[in-house]
Amino acid sequence: MTKWKYMTAQFVTTGLGDQTQVEKVQDNMTALGLYGWELVSTNVYHNNDIGQDVLIMFFKKPTVEDLLSGKNAGSGSVAR
Repeated sequence: MTKWKYMTAQFVTTGLGDQTQVEKVQDNMTALGLYGWELVSTNVYHNNDIGQDVLIMFFKKPTVEDLLSGKNAGSGSVAR
């Protein structure tokens, strides 16, 4: 069974209707993907303390042990 490592990334935003903001988030997501992180979920919430919306993204990737052992061979495959 694959063991996963999890991470969150948060981006304060003035709104995702702003193309510059969208590109910044996409650039960050691409960079994380290059390091093996897979986006699995997102959420947006309003932070009253700063008066802005925050985009929170949840990522996962296989642990180093699973990568070295080859247990995670093939994308999306499930060991039986």
